[in-house]
Formats: sequence, structure tokens, C-alpha cells
Amino acid sequence: MGVLNELFENEEFGSKRTIFDDFNERIVKLFRGLDESNGDLRELSDGELANISMAVMATFRTAAERKGEQIADEYLLTIVIKFLLLYKIHGHAFYLEHLKYEIERYIQNGLREDYKRNLY
Repeated sequence: MGVLNELFENEEFGSKRTIFDDFNERIVKLFRGLDESNGDLRELSDGELANISMAVMATFRTAAERKGEQIADEYLLTIVIKFLLLYKIHGHAFYLEHLKYEIERYIQNGLREDYKRNLY
């Protein structure tokens, strides 16, 4: 059990950290780093950045698997950036509706050409 505790928990400062916490921090750090060159995301909380990033990546990856395809990581980063900016400008409800629309469009027509860019 000691090895598992070391992998999944960090008891520094009296708090338990998980791999999920570390992953969220890395996602936030990545998109905060991209922030300056691809749009201002400072208004979004770290939680919003992490949740939207993971939701968009997971949704597009699931759709790609259903199509028997893979979406390149750099394209997924581009898609996430576009959805983060969309969320910031139009809010949560529009973001969800647009995500649903884009997934349906991807399944029917393939990946948009403007998503096939490396913004990272």
C-alpha cells in the first residue's frame, strides 16, 4: 500500500494530492502558457480551464474513436483553445451547445480545416 500512496497521494502541508490534481495543474499551466499568443484567458478560473480542456479533448477523442480515427494532439490543443475563447466570450450554455454541434459536424463531415493547425 505504501507505493500506491506515494503514487496517488502527497501528504505535504497536510493535504492529500492525487494524480488528477497534478494533471489539472499541468493542463492549467499549459493553457496559461498559451494564453498570451492565442487570446486572453485570464478571466477564466483554473477550474474552468481544466474542466473545459478535459471535456473538449475527451469528447473529440470519443467521437474520433467512434469514427475509427485519431485526432493529432496538436489539433486537439487548437480545438481546446478555440473552445476556451468561445466559453469566455459566449458563456457556458453556448459553449455546451456549440460543442454538441461541432461533434455532430465532425462525425458527419470530418475535422474542420481550421482545427488542423498547431497553435502550440
